[in-house]
Amino acid sequence: MIALITGAIFSNFGLLPHVSRVYEIIVVYLVPFAVALLLFRANLRQVVTHTGGLVFVFLVCVSGTVLGAVGGFLLLPLGAEADKLLGVFIATYTGGSMNFVAVSQALELNDAGLLSAALASEAIVGTGYLVLLALTAASTWFMQQFPAQSDLSVSSAPLNTEASRHQSKHSAWLGIALVILLASGICWFGFFIAQYFSMSRFSLLLITLFAVLTANVMPRQLGAARGDFEIGMFLMYVFFVVVGAGADISILFTFGPVLMVYAAVICLVHVLVTLTAGKLCRFNYAELITASNACILGPAPAAALAAHHKWHSLVTPGLLCGILGYVIANFIGVSLSLWVGG
Repeated sequence: MIALITGAIFSNFGLLPHVSRVYEIIVVYLVPFAVALLLFRANLRQVVTHTGGLVFVFLVCVSGTVLGAVGGFLLLPLGAEADKLLGVFIATYTGGSMNFVAVSQALELNDAGLLSAALASEAIVGTGYLVLLALTAASTWFMQQFPAQSDLSVSSAPLNTEASRHQSKHSAWLGIALVILLASGICWFGFFIAQYFSMSRFSLLLITLFAVLTANVMPRQLGAARGDFEIGMFLMYVFFVVVGAGADISILFTFGPVLMVYAAVICLVHVLVTLTAGKLCRFNYAELITASNACILGPAPAAALAAHHKWHSLVTPGLLCGILGYVIANFIGVSLSLWVGG
């Protein structure tokens, strides 16, 4: 939010240009590079072995997001780009803002004002949802409505990748060089394949696929590397500044209200589906909170909230469910957008 709003203020007061060749380079080249870096932790073996049944709860949460997005799409006047907005909101509320960026590129949602309004809306509603989760996680009334324990089996063991982070400065730099080299190669290969088959708009989806494949072919090497997440997130923040700089604030206020309602509808339906399924399937409340958090907000908030409430057995599964969201959200968002758009 700070990056987005700062970019918008600077450009609307003449301190940054609204349009620049530099912005195009960031969107076309640096965003795919960031996506590849952020997916290097998507070790699907760990998702299977460490999440237990929580991954099923997470997939229920994803279905709630999809139903909410489709319902809001049918009910609200989202304009000519409604199908693209459907895709990006499904993606961002299935894994986080990284997915928003990737799907907006794949669907060619290029209107800077609309893009800024959508980003601001999902961030504001998502932040409000995080506050709501934090408040209700400690509610004894809510906890009493669900079983104290469930039959789900989850692992409290730490991730193997984290155990390998104790390195010398020399090996740390080698690890950074490794992830930069790999991400660059994956991006080049993704662009090459997309152009070869005349499907350039889906280059980011191919990069997503190749990055996940690399993460699962080289789990030990990438587990020992460092800097991938930090560099990837920094580049995402740069992208948010660029989106804000390209936005006309008047357009942001025009589209913002209806998009905030849309985001709120998605979260509301998501909650209803999650709680209903939780009641029917007898999931406990801690599992529902963690899985919902991983779905709407991503891996880091899910792990942090679980750790804060001392749900130690859910910290690693929550983190890995969020990473699974990174992997599947782009494909779900793009597929449904293309389907409803004809």
